[in-house]
Amino acid sequence: MLVALPLLLPLWLAGAAVAQDRAGVTIGVAGHPVAGHWSDVVANVRDAPGAVLRLDLDAGGLYRGRVPMTLMRTFPTAGGAQRLAFDLPLPRWRSLTWRIEHDGRTLVSGALPARERDDRPLHLVVGSAATVPSPSPSGDDALQRDPARVVR
Repeated sequence: MLVALPLLLPLWLAGAAVAQDRAGVTIGVAGHPVAGHWSDVVANVRDAPGAVLRLDLDAGGLYRGRVPMTLMRTFPTAGGAQRLAFDLPLPRWRSLTWRIEHDGRTLVSGALPARERDDRPLHLVVGSAATVPSPSPSGDDALQRDPARVVR
């Protein structure tokens, strides 16, 4: 019995690694959800046709109490790798949980408590020219063109 244990352990670890790669969820801009703004939601599954993504959000507070919200999206019924990508307006939350289920089993799940929420204003700067951060007279970082990195 003890001889078989070292032989079975690598197989069990390999199976756990494969199961972890089977599904994944990212929420927010570059993986950081920002309260009060539209956030990207990207979910991936592999070999789980018809899997269901479920997002549960409690947008309540001290005075309002619990305000539950649920969003469910179904992956296509085709086999192979599937991807769901959509934008979601995220209100301030007390808890945000997600899971992907397939045939009654949870493939992946996660949660973000309120302390993970970022309430700072969101500023996205998108441009085609090469830019670098540099200090401005106001003390804030500003983006300026880097002449050494501009493609001519």
